[in-house]
Amino acid sequence: PPLYELALGGATSVRGALGQRRHGRAKLLGNLELRAMPVTFTLFGQRLRAGALAFADAGRVWADLRPTRLDGDGLGLLVGLGGGARLQWGEHFLLRADVATSPNDRSTGVYVDLNHVF
Repeated sequence: PPLYELALGGATSVRGALGQRRHGRAKLLGNLELRAMPVTFTLFGQRLRAGALAFADAGRVWADLRPTRLDGDGLGLLVGLGGGARLQWGEHFLLRADVATSPNDRSTGVYVDLNHVF
């Protein structure tokens, strides 16, 4: 796979963690989100929905498919926690804005993008 697909951290994996800092040949990633889209309204004749979410991301990379000393000890999980807002226009366009923090990196990330990660 491309090198950027082997990385952990950032908008498409563990939000709040520093991106492109952890790479490995094996990657495990998990995401838990609680989403709600309770607000529906019309603007300029277009149907829109708005909502919010809370999430927790976690992941781990390994240098190789067999354990090596580069992998460190213990679980080695990278964690990101945060929340965000969603604005849906019609059936297929979704604007997302997330804010997350990672206790591992002591960093915060702000992400604005189109569509959900999954």
